[in-house]
Amino acid sequence: MRASALALFAGFAALAPASTPRKSELPLPGLPPSLADVVDRVRPAVVMVQSEFLSPRPLTEHLRESGRRGISDLLGELPSHQGRWLEQPWLIPVLDGFGSGIIVDPRGYVLTNAHLVEGFNSFYVTLLDGSEYPARCVGFDTLSDIALLEIRNLHGREFPTLPLGDSSTLRVGDAVMTLGTPLEQELAQSVSTGIVSALGRSVDVAEYENFIQTDCAINPGNSGGPLVNMEGEVVGVTTAIASLTGQNSGIGFAVPIDQARAVADQLLRHGHMRRSYIGVNLATLTPHIAEALGAPGKQGVLIANVHGGTPAAAAGMEPYDIITAIDGLPVTDADELRERVSAHEAGTTVVFGLVRGSREFEVPVELAELTSDVLGLGKGSTVLPAAPPPVPPDSFGVEFGELTQEVAEQLGLDAKESGAGVVITQTLPGSYAAHRMLFPGTRVVEVNRIPISTMADLLAAFDRMEGDLLLLRVEKVSGRSEIVALHRGL
Repeated sequence: MRASALALFAGFAALAPASTPRKSELPLPGLPPSLADVVDRVRPAVVMVQSEFLSPRPLTEHLRESGRRGISDLLGELPSHQGRWLEQPWLIPVLDGFGSGIIVDPRGYVLTNAHLVEGFNSFYVTLLDGSEYPARCVGFDTLSDIALLEIRNLHGREFPTLPLGDSSTLRVGDAVMTLGTPLEQELAQSVSTGIVSALGRSVDVAEYENFIQTDCAINPGNSGGPLVNMEGEVVGVTTAIASLTGQNSGIGFAVPIDQARAVADQLLRHGHMRRSYIGVNLATLTPHIAEALGAPGKQGVLIANVHGGTPAAAAGMEPYDIITAIDGLPVTDADELRERVSAHEAGTTVVFGLVRGSREFEVPVELAELTSDVLGLGKGSTVLPAAPPPVPPDSFGVEFGELTQEVAEQLGLDAKESGAGVVITQTLPGSYAAHRMLFPGTRVVEVNRIPISTMADLLAAFDRMEGDLLLLRVEKVSGRSEIVALHRGL
């Protein structure tokens, strides 16, 4: 996450006799005494997003290059005498991070921030009920900081969703709330309330900005979570805060859901954002400028320059023209204009309302696609690092073997442990088992609640299996016991 003066991403009531409530304790006009019903509707569709970068190079190479030494937490999970699994490519994340997301489709599509996705190649989402799923990145757009993930839904689960509202109807002072995972994973599903503090903010953390400003508590980890109105509808995707410390200071920002929805729609259809442009430079229209141009009282966006060979030039737009509307809808802000133009498909014809002196008229403009060589504005990553191959559909991501003396020596375990049960002998990179750090040498205690002492026990437990879920009770090489559910094909 970005950490600077603009950092990317987190009351209490006094007790008093019920018969004599103080004025300060009364709910705000128009608000219910409690928001618990709204929160209950929203929370099931809010997820924690974990991002990992799995590298084809051993983690030890990255550690040596970066000079990092703080790997004791990793070594605690690995064969301690060598830390041999640090040498296995694809197995251990070189980088990881977490944030929040919003399920917007029952098939498992999750709306989140691009800065939670860019540079990573392995993703997991955790639902309110604690279930954890791997996900793939459908696409992301760094220019708006919006990304779309798809949960790997092998069993046809229908996921809870949040309805998307209409951010164009927001007003300064509207009550809103945020939900997400501020600061640390243990704080997942935290709720904060506030109001819309301002609209149309630009704070230089993304190329396309028309942010909603809110005083809801937003901290690192809230990124990608929903900004919700009192009807339980998503009106924004939290993305940034203004802070001198990197923590909440009461000034947070969210991408309007109308913009996020348009980006997500293109990511779903194309895998990346295909923006349109008209080819003008814009300037702020003040009342004095409008009066000097012979259009006193007019509101809109002023054209400062028209580039040759662009849609605007072909349509006859000129410097000093005032753009007042797009397809009949008023426009008063340059960021809003760019957002609305860019959301259209290239080749679409859009009607612009113009004022030139005392004359008001409309011109149709056929939009062109904004590419990397057009005005230098088409930059933005759309490709993720390569990822390990997928887990075979019939595999649980691990292989098992009897703990013979030969196996103990191969795994770097104490030879005296040989003959003492069944262990994991191989872990597939990129699997859920690797994500849960079930590395070779992990002892299998039970499978589907059946005690395991030999490979014959294991095979018998597999013969009795029904479905694609494997419940393991294991003892890791660190000595810690865990219970993990593995899904076939993940």
